[in-house]
Amino acid sequence: MTWIGPIAIGGFLLAAGPVLIHILFRWRYRVVRFAAFRFLLESRRRNRQRLRLEELILILLRVLACILIGLMLADVRSAAAPVGGSAPTAHVFVLDDSLSMGQVAGGATLYQKAVAHVVGRLEAMPDGDSVAILSGSRPRSGEPLGHLVPAVEARRGDFAPRLTASKPTDLRADLPAALAAAQGLIASRQRTPVRLYVVSDFRRPDFSGADALAALRSAFAAFDPKTVEVHLLDFGLPCRSNLTIERVAVGRNVVVAGVSTPVRVAIRNTGTEPAPATTLAPAVGDQALPAQPVPSLPAGETAEAEFACTFDAPGGASVQVSLPADDLPADSTCALALDVRESLHILVLDGSDNPAEPGSASFALASALDPSGKGSFGRRLDVQSAATWHPESVSAYDLVILTNVRDFAAAPGADGGSTYPALRALEDYVRAGGGLAIFAGDRISPAFYNGPMYADGRGLSPLPLAHRPPPRPNPQTFVRLGAESIRDVPMLRVFARQGANFSRFVRFYAFVSASAQAAGPSDASGPARILATFDNGLPAVCRRAYGKGTVIMWYSSADTKWTNWPKNLSFLPVMNDMAWDLARVAENAFDDVVGRSIGYTLPARLSGTLSAVLKTPAYPTEDIHVLALQDDGRQRTVHHPEPPHAGLYEMTLIQADRTEHRVLFSRHTDPKESDLVRVPEAAVRALVGRDAVYQADLAAEAAPAGEATPLKALWWVFLAVLLAVLAGETVLGLRFAHYLHLPHARKAPESP
Repeated sequence: MTWIGPIAIGGFLLAAGPVLIHILFRWRYRVVRFAAFRFLLESRRRNRQRLRLEELILILLRVLACILIGLMLADVRSAAAPVGGSAPTAHVFVLDDSLSMGQVAGGATLYQKAVAHVVGRLEAMPDGDSVAILSGSRPRSGEPLGHLVPAVEARRGDFAPRLTASKPTDLRADLPAALAAAQGLIASRQRTPVRLYVVSDFRRPDFSGADALAALRSAFAAFDPKTVEVHLLDFGLPCRSNLTIERVAVGRNVVVAGVSTPVRVAIRNTGTEPAPATTLAPAVGDQALPAQPVPSLPAGETAEAEFACTFDAPGGASVQVSLPADDLPADSTCALALDVRESLHILVLDGSDNPAEPGSASFALASALDPSGKGSFGRRLDVQSAATWHPESVSAYDLVILTNVRDFAAAPGADGGSTYPALRALEDYVRAGGGLAIFAGDRISPAFYNGPMYADGRGLSPLPLAHRPPPRPNPQTFVRLGAESIRDVPMLRVFARQGANFSRFVRFYAFVSASAQAAGPSDASGPARILATFDNGLPAVCRRAYGKGTVIMWYSSADTKWTNWPKNLSFLPVMNDMAWDLARVAENAFDDVVGRSIGYTLPARLSGTLSAVLKTPAYPTEDIHVLALQDDGRQRTVHHPEPPHAGLYEMTLIQADRTEHRVLFSRHTDPKESDLVRVPEAAVRALVGRDAVYQADLAAEAAPAGEATPLKALWWVFLAVLLAVLAGETVLGLRFAHYLHLPHARKAPESP
C-alpha cells in the first residue's frame, strides 16, 4: 500500500467507537409493574426485532464511515510525506536492459516486468522527490532518463508509456559504467538522501572476470553509505529452454561470386533442460534455403549445422539463419554480412625460360585453376617470370605459387652481407596471413633452398633438401604416393578412404629428396607436417604454418616432364582445393559484435558521394540515420557509433549522379550474454560490500505492464463513498426517529 500504516490503523480503531458507545449508553429501563402499561410493553416486545435491526444498520454505517475516514486521511498524508522520512529523496535506477533481460516468462519479458515495477515506484513517489533512470547497457546515452528531475515532472507527459513500450537492447550490461554514471548524478546532490536501485537479472556474465569484479567493487565502494541506500531488485528467473546461435562463419577464406561456399553454424543449448530436435532456417539475402536439421541437444552441449550457398554477383551480400523462438528469442537469429569477391587472385612465379609453353608447370596450373584465362571459374591467374618479378605487388594477391624457381636475386645488406628483397617480401606476405605453394623442378638450387629459404627452420621452406644434383626424369622408373601415408585433409580428400586407389594412377618420374627430420619450430613458424610421402618413404608434400599464413611444398614438379599427374583427373580438384585452402584470409570488416562502431572508408570510385544514410535492423520502428561524411584530406570515411541492435545494417551512399551504392554490415550478439546462469544472492552481497536491501524473485511477483494502479489516486474515491455513507446514515437515522429519542426521554414513568 502507498498510504501510511499508523493512520490507517487508527481509522480501524476509531471504527470501534460506535459499538462501544452503543454498549455503554444503551437504554436502561427500571422495571415498574403497572397494569396500564402492559399493553404498551406487549407492543414494544412485538417491535423489538425491528428496532434492533434499525440500530444494527446505523452502527454498521457509522463503523464504515470511520474506516473510510482513516483510509482517506492515510492516503492523503502519504501523498504529502516522503517515504522513509520528511526530507526529499533522490531515486536513481540502474535499469539492466541487456539481451538477457529479453527472456520471456509468463507472456512477458523480464525487462517488461522490471519496467512495470519501476513505473509503479515512480507513480508512488512524493512530488518533492527526484528520479533518474539509467540504461545498464548504454549509461552514456542519456536514456531513458539520464538526469535527475522532480518526480512530478517525470509523471507528466508520456514518459511512463514510452518507458513501458521500450525494449531491451542486444548489448551486454556495463554495470560499472552505469554505477559510475549514477555516482556522477549523486555527487551533485551532496546533502540529499539517495536511494540507488540496481534492477537486473543478475546473470553470471555480468559478474565474472577479475577485471569486471574489481570494477564493480570499486563502483559500489564509491557510494557513501551514510547518504546512499542501495536496493538490489532481482528479476532473474531460471531459463529452461534456450538454443543460442553462437557463431556463423563461411568455410572459405575468400568468398567468390558463382562459387559454392560452405557456411557453418554453431548452436549451443544454454538452457537447463535438454532441447528437442529442431530445424535451422537459412537464407541468402531474401532467398530462403532448405531447412537444416538440428539434433537434440543436452544442456550445455553444442552442435554444428552446415549448408552450402552461392552468391550470384560480387559486392555486399548477407547470410541469415534462425531457430524457432524459445525463452530468449534475441539469440535465436543471426546475420552475417560479407564482401563477395569477383575472383581469387593468384600469382604464379615461374622459373622456366618460357612459362607459357605447353607442358610447363605454370601452363598445367593455369589449365587447372583458370582454364578460360579470364577468371570465369572464380580463380584468376597472373603468371610472371620469377627473374623479372617486382615484389612490391605481392600484397595484391590472395595466393602465391612458386614453380621451378631456382633462387631470388641477392642484394648487398647494411651489415655487408647479402639480402634477398624478393624473399623478404614473400616472408612478410606469408607472415601477415598470405598463402604460398612451392613446386620443385629441375632448376631449383638446393643450396638456396637449404640456405636463405630454410634458414635453420626459420625460413619458408618446410624441410631441408638433400645436396644432390637435379634428378633426371625417367618414365620407366617412377614412384607413386603411398596410399597409407596420405593424410585426411581437405586438399587431398580425393585420395582419402576409397579414393586411395586413385593414387596408383599418378606417377612421379623425378623428385627432390627432402629430409623428414626438420629443425624445431621458431617463433615465426610452426612444425612441418608431412601430408603424404612417396611409396619409397620420402616426403611428397609438406605443410607448415608461418606466422599467420601457410606454406605447402611439393617435392616434385607440376609439369609433364616430372609427372603424369597434370593429365590425371585428380590433379584438378587437388589444385583447386589447395588454392582455396591457402588463400589469404580476408578479414571481414563488415561483421562484428553488437555495440562495435560501424566504419567505412569510401573507395576511390565512391569518392564523389554526396550523402550517406543508414537503415538499422529496428527499421521502420527506428528512423533512418543520416551519417556525416568525414574528410581528412586523404580519404573520406563514414562512422556510426555503438549500434545497439543485432542484425543487418544497410548503408546507402548517394552519388552525385543520383545513383545509389549499397553496403551491408552485420552485428551479432555476444555469445557470453546468452549464459543465463544466475548469481547467488550471497555472491552479489559480497560484491556490493555493504548493507543493501535485496529483493529476490520479483519477476514471479511483478504485475504485467499496464496493470499497476497506484492506490494514491483512490483518496477521492474514499471521500465520495464516505459522503454517501454519512448521507445514508443521516437519512436512515431520521427515518428510524433515532435522533428524537434520547436516553433521558425514554425512561418509563415511576409508579406512584
